[in-house]
Amino acid sequence: MCIRDRHKEAGVPWLLVGAPEADTRQPGVHKGGAVYKCSASRPGDCSLIPFDTKGPTMAPTGQQYDSKSGQWLGSTIDSSGEDGTILACAPRYIYYMFMNRRDPVGVCHIARRNSRTRQYTFKKFRPCVESGKWGYHRQGNCQAGLGASVAHNGEQLFIGAVGSWYWQGQVFSFNFRRPSKQSLTQEGSPKDDDSYLGYSTTTGEFNGDGDRLDVAVGMPRGANLTGKVVLYNANLTNLNNVTGDQIGAYFGYSLASCDVNGDGLDDLAIGSPMWTDYSIEDRFETGRVYVVYQDKQNRFRTIDTLTGETHKARFGISVASLG
Repeated sequence: MCIRDRHKEAGVPWLLVGAPEADTRQPGVHKGGAVYKCSASRPGDCSLIPFDTKGPTMAPTGQQYDSKSGQWLGSTIDSSGEDGTILACAPRYIYYMFMNRRDPVGVCHIARRNSRTRQYTFKKFRPCVESGKWGYHRQGNCQAGLGASVAHNGEQLFIGAVGSWYWQGQVFSFNFRRPSKQSLTQEGSPKDDDSYLGYSTTTGEFNGDGDRLDVAVGMPRGANLTGKVVLYNANLTNLNNVTGDQIGAYFGYSLASCDVNGDGLDDLAIGSPMWTDYSIEDRFETGRVYVVYQDKQNRFRTIDTLTGETHKARFGISVASLG
């Protein structure tokens, strides 16, 4: 289950709850997942957000084009805030490519509510299908949406695709109102294979230009397995990097941005759930959260840490901002 609590409609707060194995009785779909909008004040008052009510996509010839069963819709959700855009992803969505390939390319959906009609309009994004670069060595296994975020303006989307380029990972940036304003990261060198760029994402202001359209992206197997968080602007120009300090700790597994110290600058909370203090016997994977502060020169150098205390607690597997 995934929960986001900053969404509001007409001033009314709602909890957005993802249920990745829910069965909503879509025809021909088994446990495709769902997203619910639940009242913050009335327990049990929940309604389904109908991102997708159709069964598998079929050609006129009867050929099936995709599979939504077990796609994990709702495993990633986000909201741009009051009267904003709701984002929900299904990273295990499968598309049937030519030559009978079945590629787990992932899909993300957005919903926006019309304040007058109170109805939602929907749009879907399948960046690894539209690219046409099929196959496990390219974008066929990209699993888009394992990490994804929507910026505060409700128009800029960032979608992580951890399986692209031999699992180097990839990031897509979309402005859904301006289709020409799309960007994507390119394939790196073979040493970046299995780095998982795009595993987690969070938006904020990280370069001082005031647009709040920047993104931090987790790469938990990057930097020689110590993990890395890569900061980009909206067109995916690299702004900065923050690197972990322990091999295999999965630094960047989870991310959140907020102004922790009240200086008006967005800081980062970075989960590292496999972190271990090897000086303590028989206590592994206690986990750690790094709070990395942004300074006035938009650098990220000062760090506080919060460390788990229980064997295999994996503290930091999820982090969030409370506002």
